[in-house]
Amino acid sequence: MAIKKTDINILDLPLVENVAAGDYLVVETPDGTSIIDYENFIIGPENTTLSVTVSSLTNDVLDLAQNIATSIDNLSTDIYENFKQLYIGTAEITIDSGHTATSYLSPRPPAEVELSFNDFIIVPSNQAACKYPCYITQVDTSEDGRGTFSVYAPIKKIAAAAAGQIESDLIIDNSVAYNTYFNSSNGINFADTMNQIVSSFNLEYFFNQLDRYLLDKYSVSTDNIGNVSIQTDELDIVAEDLEQAPSYLIKVVKTY
Repeated sequence: MAIKKTDINILDLPLVENVAAGDYLVVETPDGTSIIDYENFIIGPENTTLSVTVSSLTNDVLDLAQNIATSIDNLSTDIYENFKQLYIGTAEITIDSGHTATSYLSPRPPAEVELSFNDFIIVPSNQAACKYPCYITQVDTSEDGRGTFSVYAPIKKIAAAAAGQIESDLIIDNSVAYNTYFNSSNGINFADTMNQIVSSFNLEYFFNQLDRYLLDKYSVSTDNIGNVSIQTDELDIVAEDLEQAPSYLIKVVKTY
């Protein structure tokens, strides 16, 4: 029985959701009607309207990639040529004798680091260091002594002295000294002497004691006060004279 052309309708065929390898397409060629596996179904660039655009974009991407690579190479060269390493050295130093002390930075600075006085940062580590700041006096730049430095602190105190007709009942404790700054933890009572000298490094205590003495002795009468003179002076002292040795934190941060 012959099949009429009108009896075949493509819409009557089953519907599939997708096409995969192993599925076949019907192809009409000059040699006749054939089928082709979807796996071998390739559409070349010449048969697409996007081929020119895709080709142009491909070339642009290649050019951009090349430019980025060149820029990175140039930037790497600039960074390497201008790169600076950072040296950080620290030290703790205490002046426990005289006015000076010597210490060294840790880690030891490399040979490329040339240190000067201005490279050192000094931070007080205790109350005595706040009262008596130090400064760098020597930096060793020799091969064997790199990182070694010395500091100096001008340790001074103000002394007060009262001289005159001061009687025996002025009591003095360890903040005040008699004549050669002799200290006594139990206090000193003046004997029956006149015109002696009382000296002190603690000015506030000294004047408090003197005021109390004058008020106690002469609150009613000013007889026999005599001549009392007070002098103050700045005196050089050393670290041994201090109750606490000044300590400092030393730091150097320098590029090279």
